Amino acid sequence: MKLFFSIRFAPSQTGTAFIICFFLLPFISVGQQLKISDFAIFGGNSTNPSKGVLFNSSNTVSGGSVGSYNLVKSAGSLLLTGNIYSGGTLQLFNSNSVSGRITASNL
Repeated sequence: MKLFFSIRFAPSQTGTAFIICFFLLPFISVGQQLKISDFAIFGGNSTNPSKGVLFNSSNTVSGGSVGSYNLVKSAGSLLLTGNIYSGGTLQLFNSNSVSGRITASNL
């Protein structure tokens, strides 16, 4: 004898299940963690927020990413053909050109 099971949801239960999954998914999903070896320039100290990557005037970084635990700062013109990742503050002054992603954490 074969038994067939079927689970049926009422319309209100289906909507509730969809809403719960839709709103919890961003909290459950985890992105890829970056490593120091992924960067062309990486600086800073995870315990001292005043340390980081500091660019003075007329800098060019051709390819690769720039990152820091706390601070990435450009005081002059910067031409970067890569990404900037900061675990804290990001300060870009004067004429800066970045052709990649710019991200800063707000923890």
